[in-house]
Amino acid sequence: MHNEHDMPALTPQADDTDIDCRGCGTCCRKGGPALHTEDLALFRAGHLAPEHCLTLRAGELARNLDGQLRPLERELVKLRPRMAARSGDWTCLFLNQSDNRCGVYVHRPAECRALLCRDTWAIKTLHAVDRVTRLDVLAAWAEGAADRAGAAVGASRSEGGQSDSPGSPDSAAPAGHAIPGGCAAPGVPWADILAAHEERCGYAVLAATGAALQRA
Repeated sequence: MHNEHDMPALTPQADDTDIDCRGCGTCCRKGGPALHTEDLALFRAGHLAPEHCLTLRAGELARNLDGQLRPLERELVKLRPRMAARSGDWTCLFLNQSDNRCGVYVHRPAECRALLCRDTWAIKTLHAVDRVTRLDVLAAWAEGAADRAGAAVGASRSEGGQSDSPGSPDSAAPAGHAIPGGCAAPGVPWADILAAHEERCGYAVLAATGAALQRA
């Protein structure tokens, strides 16, 4: 299971005259970005999805940008590592390992756009501002469901040379383009679900249980 105890800290490099990214992939291998309010548009549009994220919960120990371990005051949502990553490997899931290119570069999150490893002022300024929660991400994903489904229908009709006709309902989705359920399903009480989860399985509760088990 991943945690941030062994996640490397961000440190500026010595050369402060070079303002261009060298494309070495080092920043991406130090971990995916924390997400902010402006990143929610990426979920509405479908460039990012809830399954691309992980959550570090309030109270969990995490390294700040200076490398110091501190308990989080509130939960932090960030892009997760690859599913097959080894323990301690925080490489962002969107980094192409063969050429160090980003799989979502055009639609990359705000921290990725702000970060320059040789001048970390911008990322340090942004890092704690307007961070999102799990509920924010789920709400944004659900808000964009209809638009994403409509875009998929339009793309399918364009590829197949179809056009709307009076006898065909506009909302009919072709095979393979059904309106998504799950996180995007309307009426799911995510706020209640997450609140109950924190009450019963909050990090403080689990930490106390784990400590008790270690003493047993």
